[in-house]
Amino acid sequence: MHELEYKDLLITVHGDYYRGTSDTWEVPGDSEEFEISRVTVGIEEIDITELCEDCMIEIERLIIEKYYR
Repeated sequence: MHELEYKDLLITVHGDYYRGTSDTWEVPGDSEEFEISRVTVGIEEIDITELCEDCMIEIERLIIEKYYR
C-alpha cells in the first residue's frame, strides 16, 4: 500500500512491485514494474480504480520513482 499525491488528490495505491532481473550475456533482463490492483481515496478507502484507468501507467511510474529508487 502506497500513498501518492496525484493531481492534488491524496490516493492510496494497492499493488505489487516486481524488481526485474539483470541482463546476462544470453538473455536480456526484465524491467522493473509496479502492477496496480486498486486505487482508493479517503479514510473510508473509496475505490476509484475505474476512474484511474487512463492514468494507470503514469501512477505506476510515480510509485516506482517515489518508493523503489
